[in-house]
Amino acid sequence: MKSLKLFSTICLSGILFLNACKGPEGPIGPQGSTGTAGTNGTNGNAGIAGATGGTGAEGAAGATGAQGPMGNANVVYSDWITPNWVTDFNGTDAFYVTNKETTNSLLTKDAINKGLVYVYFKGNTQVYNQETKEYELKERINQNGFNSYFKIPGRITNKWYDFTTSNAYFDTKIGENFLAIYGYLDKRGYDETAKRFELPELAGKANSFYLDLLKNLHQYRIIVVNGSTKGRLASLDWNDYSAVKKALNLKD
Repeated sequence: MKSLKLFSTICLSGILFLNACKGPEGPIGPQGSTGTAGTNGTNGNAGIAGATGGTGAEGAAGATGAQGPMGNANVVYSDWITPNWVTDFNGTDAFYVTNKETTNSLLTKDAINKGLVYVYFKGNTQVYNQETKEYELKERINQNGFNSYFKIPGRITNKWYDFTTSNAYFDTKIGENFLAIYGYLDKRGYDETAKRFELPELAGKANSFYLDLLKNLHQYRIIVVNGSTKGRLASLDWNDYSAVKKALNLKD
């Protein structure tokens, strides 16, 4: 019994000694490296498609569009033709010419008897330019004939009196495969006071001189509208070439 007490005393003393010798708690160690991310899992299977929805109600009808240009299946027309002028008469006031060619295959018997025939002329008109304060020439188109302006040879200014005219027109007595074109070049002009006189630049010249001036001043085109189409064009203004071109879908 005495021995047991002694052992207990020794053990208790040892425990007290160990507790008295314990040092302070050390600092926290460094953080470890981040671990490798795990791999993504596989995608799941696609879900089943839903049922198709019902058809929606029909929308209201749109407004009617504008009528398109008329096709030209029943309309025939020529290219723009430059007259092949030949001398008719070399007068004092004017030089007169006729077109050498009078045949035209568009003028069939049916076209003349059942259809409509129109002839248009292209030439130059005199226009005042507000910016330059001068006159210049602009191309225009007119039905049945054209009084086309041109610059008087040798003139270096562009006043209104520096231009004169040449006229081209057709004989309205057309026939099957026949169309006659006539013209003349005016040798007269005006001075600054608007007094009419014979232009010295155009007086007493050879025929070849006037023919050379005329060769690029005029062009003409023939349009034939067959009988089956006439009624649809009753309201068309045939004097307005731009309206005719649009309505008949003509090409330049």
